[in-house]
Amino acid sequence: MHWLQDYPFNKTQQTNISLFLKRYGISGLMSAMQSYSDLHQEYICKTRTSISRFKICDIYYLKILEHTINVHTEYGTYQKYGSLSTELKYLAPYGFLKCNQSCVVSIRKIRTICSDDIILTNGESLHLSRHYAPQIILALSRKHQN
Repeated sequence: MHWLQDYPFNKTQQTNISLFLKRYGISGLMSAMQSYSDLHQEYICKTRTSISRFKICDIYYLKILEHTINVHTEYGTYQKYGSLSTELKYLAPYGFLKCNQSCVVSIRKIRTICSDDIILTNGESLHLSRHYAPQIILALSRKHQN
């Protein structure tokens, strides 16, 4: 790892990077960089009269009723008009999946799956439909392998 010496890292930083690469490999480094990037992505929630901005990592889930989407975050609930499929297309790369016909959940915010309920890290419970259960369980097991 002589390339580390080409960068302006001090000896401690070089050692830490080298130890990280030995333990987790290049794929671990790529995953860590992606996670860091994801933590800084922002989400815009816009209505006719307001606009709110917050980090995607603060979102627990989105739930739709008719065309009103409720975005449940660590800091409150925001509303916007739209379709859940449009929101899912945007949020899927950040670990969001459908858990039932009217709800999209962040895999990072799932604490437990118990039969047909998803328990989130904030204690809230969401219904998990049989149709979406395999996809959620697979994604959750992959998350815990990394």
